[in-house]
Order: sequence, then C-alpha cells, then structure tokens
Amino acid sequence: MKSICLDTTILVDLERGIPSAKEKIEAMLSESYRLSTTTINLFEMAFGAHKSKMSKKNLKDLLTLSEDLDVWNFDISSSFLAGELLHKLELKGTPIGFRDVFIASIALTNRCDKIVTSNVKDFSRIPGISAVEYD
Repeated sequence: MKSICLDTTILVDLERGIPSAKEKIEAMLSESYRLSTTTINLFEMAFGAHKSKMSKKNLKDLLTLSEDLDVWNFDISSSFLAGELLHKLELKGTPIGFRDVFIASIALTNRCDKIVTSNVKDFSRIPGISAVEYD
C-alpha cells in the first residue's frame, strides 16, 4: 500500500472540520493510500493545542488522531537527508523553514514522495517531493 504524508495544515483543518480537508482524506482512503504524518507535525499541533483555550480537549483529540495514522520519527537517516536537502535549497537561494525540511526528509526516508498540504510553495521546492494541495 502506498503512503501519503499529511502536513500540519491538513491535520489542523481536519480537526476543525473543514470540508475540503475531510473530502481530501476520504479521497485518499478511496485510492488506498496509507495515511501518515511525522513527529514534527505532531509537535506543531501539540504546540498549537497548548496555546489554545481548550488545550486539554485539543491534546486529547490530537492523541486520538495520531492513533489513526502511521507516525514517522525524525531519525538518523532523515536528519542526514534534511541536512543535504537544506544545503541544496540554500545553494539555489531558495531555503525554507527547518521544520518543513525535517518533514520532507522524514517522508522521503520512509519512501513517501507525496505531502498533502496547503503550503505547496515551500514543499514544492524540495527535490523528490510532490506537494499535493487540497483546498
């Protein structure tokens, strides 16, 4: 089964009940994609949850959501790949944020070349990644 990586943007929109996010998830499931995310995405969501007025509920919802996904870790292989990717982007004069590079390197290390995001601009700069927009 082929995997697809869900970026923080779609995970947040899914938690908020945004129809386009839910429709994209349903479409991916109907195409037999295995839904995945990274520990970096969960960190971003946990940070947002802690800042919210309903942090306890949001953290509980995040834990429930994470149990329904394959969650990939930032490990030695992905950290070395992240360094290479960021270096290449800087040489081109098109650097992006560390977290997006970490997310992409984790996906690539797990043989996944598609990231579902509303942040297509940054992810599309990364060699080997296909940024899939959903809204």
